[in-house]
Amino acid sequence: MSLPTQIDAFYLTLKMFDDGRQHTRKDIFDKAITEFSLNDDDIRSKAKGGTPIYMSRLGWGISYLAKAGMLKKISGALYQITPRGEEELGKDIRGMSFLDNLNSIIYAENPWNVGSGYKQSFNDEARNDSSSHDERSPQEAIEQAVSSLNDSLASELLNMILDHDPYVFEEIVVKLLEVMEYGVGEVTSKSNDGGIDGIITTDPLGFESIYTQAKRYNPNNKVGAPEIQGFIGALRNANKGVFITTSSFQPAAIDTANSCLYARVRLIDGEELINLMIKYNVGVTVEDIYEVKRIDLDFFDELS
Repeated sequence: MSLPTQIDAFYLTLKMFDDGRQHTRKDIFDKAITEFSLNDDDIRSKAKGGTPIYMSRLGWGISYLAKAGMLKKISGALYQITPRGEEELGKDIRGMSFLDNLNSIIYAENPWNVGSGYKQSFNDEARNDSSSHDERSPQEAIEQAVSSLNDSLASELLNMILDHDPYVFEEIVVKLLEVMEYGVGEVTSKSNDGGIDGIITTDPLGFESIYTQAKRYNPNNKVGAPEIQGFIGALRNANKGVFITTSSFQPAAIDTANSCLYARVRLIDGEELINLMIKYNVGVTVEDIYEVKRIDLDFFDELS
């Protein structure tokens, strides 16, 4: 067997967990060499970014299977198959049918249902892995690939935040606002914060401040009006406040923030938070940069 296509890699990755044991990504990468009878050329074959192709495809498999609830993350890098995963293996449906089902589950259970074209764009990319026919222009293919990568990154970033202590989230919020150049921040004392998790000093002499509150909630646990009322009450003399959550806000919470007369209260939900973290490279790093060039018409016009 040679390198699996990305379409086949999803089912084959799940299949390697059917021993019921817990495996790390490295375990699966090592196991794949034997399972797929990869030769030296297969192992050395790398994507442009330098990652071995078989690792990249299996890595995508693990990430998507975990998002679909077919694999469960036991700890940082340790995974185990779930009853849902065992059920899907029992159906023995492979290829594009397996991927369609996988994406349907992910799309239905994604906390924000991000990207209306999310499911279709990834299906298109997977199909193009084994087909030379593509109706999109290369520019469109790149844009859709970047969108799919960012969708996956957003989900992984949210899970990473939820896996950490709530106080870590408070530090992330302060760091994000610092990187966005709102000022110099500090996380307040855990034992006596008075309902304020962080303070951003926006001018050198400290006359202006932005107060923050960070709620690391499960995406299904929406912030209600009482939490916003408590935050507004804690603002005291400050006239600016930012309430950030990993979930979202109930309509009453939004109305409460908008109706505050003596302070401007900005609400940032999980989707906007993750987008800002990706935009300002907080908790993420640039893996690779690709240049897309076009003909410089002005250059040739000047020579004519």
